[in-house]
Amino acid sequence: MLRLLTRVSQIGFSLAVTAAIVWFLWDKIGGEPRRELDPYRQVLAERAVRQLAHEVPRRDEIRKLVVAPVVRDVDDRVTDLLVDALEDEQLYFLVSPSTVRDTIDKRFGGRRPRTLEDAVALARAIAQEDPAVEGVLFTILGHFSDGRRGIGAHVELKGWLARLDTGEPVPGGLVGPVHATIRGRLDLDWIAATMRSIALWKRLGIWLIFTAGLPFALSSVVARVTRLRSNRANAWLLAGLVGASVALGWLLMGLRIGWGGVLVLLLGALVAFVYDFTICDQIDEAQR
Repeated sequence: MLRLLTRVSQIGFSLAVTAAIVWFLWDKIGGEPRRELDPYRQVLAERAVRQLAHEVPRRDEIRKLVVAPVVRDVDDRVTDLLVDALEDEQLYFLVSPSTVRDTIDKRFGGRRPRTLEDAVALARAIAQEDPAVEGVLFTILGHFSDGRRGIGAHVELKGWLARLDTGEPVPGGLVGPVHATIRGRLDLDWIAATMRSIALWKRLGIWLIFTAGLPFALSSVVARVTRLRSNRANAWLLAGLVGASVALGWLLMGLRIGWGGVLVLLLGALVAFVYDFTICDQIDEAQR
């Protein structure tokens, strides 16, 4: 039985490591390559674009939307995040960022829109090839600072939703401005960004050392609980050990995780459960 559990633990560990690597590389190997932001800027930008996308009004007269490159977003990272957030909102069909960039390069000599009029001109150029395009979202990155080690980092975004036929913002088309700020070390954004700034292999090592050492560090507690010969007490013991490992994993992954992160946590919980069960059983055997 012990050999079987050990084998299951080895398989689970391999799956967890594989899932962690895939989760980390997902954005790097899928879709268009993207440049990374500073972790604190990244977290704030993600929050700001989600809020901005949520405030974009729905207009039935606009079927397909051009998202113009965000002004002052020199590497298009904020623009890419905004497109992702708008896709999640599912308000409009969106022109792909690659099409927008190709049009800027071919039709405008690489000159990015600086005003709403420029953005409308860009969208109209795209509409010549895609008649379904009827609107454009023009956004300005008003302020973007790192703060001091993340504390005080701030981002401001505001935008305009305009129709192509009029070239003017739709009623209620002014979006924002939205603000996102890290105010202190207890801010969830600061914690998430700080975790992201730690290399993946270091975070994985921290989790493995913690998970491997926890039942030994609590060996006296484990021994007392197992002496009770109570299935309920044993279940609570295992739940506590596994829960501690999962909680640390959640923290090390930056608190805000998607489905890929949830999968990694579930696999980590499996590894922790099998390992803790095995070690607790050995501690119980040793005290007999």
